[in-house]
Amino acid sequence: MLLSDRDITAEIEAGRVALEPYDAAMVQPSSVDVRLDRFFRTFENHRYPHIDPSVDQPDLTRQVEPDGEEPFILHPGEFVLGSTY
Repeated sequence: MLLSDRDITAEIEAGRVALEPYDAAMVQPSSVDVRLDRFFRTFENHRYPHIDPSVDQPDLTRQVEPDGEEPFILHPGEFVLGSTY
């Protein structure tokens, strides 16, 4: 389902959609912006020949949490998972 910004706002006001934290300024034409938290998971691609969701691959990713105001730098071509705030 694709909702317009007016539909998103109406659903939030009706209580059928809840966002926490919510800021009305984050509603866009057909989406809601999110803020990234400070937790990321980087892929350790060198450990496995391929990603197979049916197999336990415990060392496939590792959690990265920058210290204080230290930035997390994502270089071109890299892929990470980020937590939303």
